[in-house]
Amino acid sequence: MKIFTKENKIATAILVGSIILGGFYYVSQLNKQKSIEKQQENQLIQGQEERCQKFANQENIDMNKENSYDLFFSFEYHYNSNTKMCILAYIENALLGFGSDYVIMDLFTNKKIYFKRGLEPGEEATRQYNQFKHTADLYFYQKEVRMLPEID
Repeated sequence: MKIFTKENKIATAILVGSIILGGFYYVSQLNKQKSIEKQQENQLIQGQEERCQKFANQENIDMNKENSYDLFFSFEYHYNSNTKMCILAYIENALLGFGSDYVIMDLFTNKKIYFKRGLEPGEEATRQYNQFKHTADLYFYQKEVRMLPEID
């Protein structure tokens, strides 16, 4: 009894070929879908970055109008795509000589998420400034939403 006749071999070859071609087609469609999703995500992030920049520019204008002269410096902002927060870090009262206030806020919610009263200029104030810059970087690049200490 012969199991593999000529007709069975041809049918088996067609079936195996179809399965292989179908597998390649399926994988190519998966890759195409992932590519589209990644492109949409990049467009969303770009839109949020632009929105963050617009908010930061407006906040800078508002602070200058409110104070009539520049009381803050080290004005930095960054959109964190992991936490979906627009982080603004700045130092208030820097030029008045009675200690600076270190502030980090989320511009999308308009809430302060970090505040620390500063020190008089000097060696300890320099250390505190460096610590503030480090804290701002943590908010700029953290992977998940975590509120860091030092909010009054």
